[in-house]
This record gives sequence, C-alpha cells and structure tokens, in this order.
Amino acid sequence: PPRSTLFPYTTLFRSKAPGTAAKADVAVTFGTNDTIRSEGIEFTSLAGTIGGSLTYAPDGTLVGLDLPSVRYGPANDFSLHLKRTASATVVSIRGHSLDGSAIAHEGTGTGQSSAQPGQPHQDLFAGPFDVSAKLDRLVLRNGVTVQPFSVAVAGDGSRLTAMSVGGNFVHGGSVAGSLVPGAVRRASFSTNDAGQLARGLLGLNGVRDGKLAVAVAFPARGTSDPADLPDFEGTVSVEDVTIQNQPFVARLLSMASFAGIGNLLQGSGLRISHVEVPFSSKNEIITVHDAIASGPTIGMTADGYVDRPANQVALKGSLIPVLGVDFNKILGAIPIVGNLLVSRKGEGILGVTYSMTGRSEEHTSELQSHHD
Repeated sequence: PPRSTLFPYTTLFRSKAPGTAAKADVAVTFGTNDTIRSEGIEFTSLAGTIGGSLTYAPDGTLVGLDLPSVRYGPANDFSLHLKRTASATVVSIRGHSLDGSAIAHEGTGTGQSSAQPGQPHQDLFAGPFDVSAKLDRLVLRNGVTVQPFSVAVAGDGSRLTAMSVGGNFVHGGSVAGSLVPGAVRRASFSTNDAGQLARGLLGLNGVRDGKLAVAVAFPARGTSDPADLPDFEGTVSVEDVTIQNQPFVARLLSMASFAGIGNLLQGSGLRISHVEVPFSSKNEIITVHDAIASGPTIGMTADGYVDRPANQVALKGSLIPVLGVDFNKILGAIPIVGNLLVSRKGEGILGVTYSMTGRSEEHTSELQSHHD
C-alpha cells in the first residue's frame, strides 16, 4: 500500500507501551484497480482511544484526515482535521489538551528519508499550507504547561508567510511570536521566563529566569543570486538568566581550571547578565558568529555551526574570568597596547580558549581547551 496508509498505524503502535494490550479496528473502502479510497480506524489501549477516518486520492496520497476525538495518554484530549486540496493543506487542532513533550525533541540525525523503497514519498507541506491550533493547555516536558495556547502558521513549502504564537505559563510568564510580511519578512519570538521554556522544550532543568528574544529576517529574493543569500538570519538575545547543575558547563569550567566559578553551578547558580548570538542558516546548517555572553563572574565568546541534517555541532571560542574586576576592560583601555592585547569584542588576554564537536544532544561530546 502507499506510504500514507501505513503512517497512522506505525505512529500509534510506536506509542504503545511494550507488553500492554491494544486493539485496532480498520474498515477499508477500495476504489478502481484496488486502490484504497478511505479508511475508518479505531485504536484502543490502556492509554486511551483514537478514532477517525482517512481519505486518499486515486494515486494513494492522503487528502483528508479526521480525528474528532483523540484521548490518548494523560495529556491528549483534542480533535484534529486535515484537508489537502490543489490550493493548500489546511490543518486544524482544537481541544482541551495536547502533549507537546516531543516538540523540539532531538532529531535522529540519520540524514535519510523515511520513505521505504518502492513507496511514494509525500510531503503534505511541500506547497501552500495553513496550520492552526487552539488549546486550553499545551503540556511540555518536565511538567511545564502553557495555558491557554494558540498558534497559527501559514506558508508555501519552506517559505513562512504568516505566524502568530501566544500563551501563558501556569507558574507565571508568557510566550509570544509573530511575523511581519513584506519584501523582507521579519519574525520575532519572546518570553519573559526563558528558564521555563528551556525546561519545557529542551529538558534543561538547570536554567532559571531570564528574558529571551529571537529576531529573524528572511532576505528578499530577486535582489541577488539566491545562492549568495542565507535562508534566514537573526539574533538570539537573553538577559539575566541563571545556570545551575549543567554538566557541560561544569566540565568546561573544570577543564579551564575555573574551579571557583564552577562551584557556583552547584550552589546559587552562575548568573549571566547578557547573551547575544547572531546566526544565519543555509540548507539547514546554522552558523553562529561573534556570539558573546557576559556576567558578574565570567565572559564567553563562540563561533561555529550546527548541522541539523547530520545532527552535529562544532563551536569554539574563549572563556574570560571576571572575578569582580574586569582586567580585560582595563587592558583594552590602554592606548595602542590595549588594541593589540584585546582584539575582539568580549575577548581579552586573561582567559581560556575552548572547542567542542560532536552530536548536538551530547553536550559533553569532544571538548578541548587550552590556556592563552
């Protein structure tokens, strides 16, 4: 059968806990040449019930999915409707609750297509699309909950044309995002509790407080050769965030012989006053350039890239201890000599350089450092 007919069942059975009973009833309607025109499904297990119907085009591609009641697991209670026409793919999600713990989950990094040999691959969002969700609550990882939550996204293939995101954290704070159309489309996303967002999306329990702002620009096409333009570029900014019990940061400080600063991670936390990360993306490879972080006890710079298809990360930069006195700033103020000793914004002569490479989920993959 076409790949689309396999998708609902493989997804459901992967979510079933090993060793537990489950039952699936499927009613299939065939068209000419034994092609599947529609299916009715009912899946039941200890985790709950999912029921709905699927419809297919004559070539076997999915054109409709109706799940009027998804009550599966402790956090799913919603309906989903998908309709694909020649003009657009429209997806609507409504309901009480949705389990969003898999959002921003680590990728497989295989770099391979999920289509099986001999089966047609279909990308429901290769053309125009319109996706919206309105939920009483969105449940993320580590018990972080956004309620209410709404999102609306429209685009054409990889080109985003509209976006609106909004919601409130249960324990205070909010998230908001939007896109401003134009020759140069500009998207923004912000939250006044970066710690909750980091715990909910990335599982980083050692991040507290902080204000996050992401600004992204999509360059106008037609003004130059598309091969010379990034797919998008922007800046991530964070203010007043505290880091605790992060193994990668602890190891980095330990290798740099900053034991006193590293001890803060186990206590009140390492406070970072300002983080600024300029980036650009081309063919799903995100390049980070001239990133800086500064706080009362330490400063940091970073350059490198994140290869999303290969799930690889490579960064290098410098760590500069402050310890109450900004020696680098003092040195930089010395005429002529200061310019020679302190060459880049955020860097100086009193510090340690570092480099790291490896899979993006392995934060301590290959870490090297040496004193300057």
